Amino acid sequence: MPQSKWRKLVLGDVLDEARIHMIATAVRHGIERCKPSELPWETFPRGACGDTSLVLGQVLRDAGIGGFVYICGNKYRTDGNPYSHGWLQNDQWVVDITADQFAEVEQKVIVSNNSEWHKHWELERPQPSALVDYGIQGVVHLWRLHAILTNQLKFWQVFPDNS
Repeated sequence: MPQSKWRKLVLGDVLDEARIHMIATAVRHGIERCKPSELPWETFPRGACGDTSLVLGQVLRDAGIGGFVYICGNKYRTDGNPYSHGWLQNDQWVVDITADQFAEVEQKVIVSNNSEWHKHWELERPQPSALVDYGIQGVVHLWRLHAILTNQLKFWQVFPDNS
């Protein structure tokens, strides 16, 4: 996809990388502040990448930033057993708030147009990136988390003022 098309898909004429990073960081911190009973996983970020990516994709869309897809990548352990990881992507831009579940990654939030770590995954076909793309059935638990995070994010003024 040409870069100019990417920019228009994200936010008007210019990619607002700083705003995307701010939103991704706010979502990550919001999840970390949730009570265990509010989360659909027992451990975070381990095992939460797919769900978290869809919630983040919805928050970005709510904030007027679209054009992302959900990416699931696969790798294989030395014994041949597969494992996977999920994140959001638009062309070369990666947004990932759970990569630190892997020992080789220290960053809690990655927003990058050149993530070397993400280049080493065997990618599946891109999927829709936001909860709205999946309706309600099967993702009710994620809509609940989205509602909790939306209340937190309003405080941080993440969403555009439509008044």
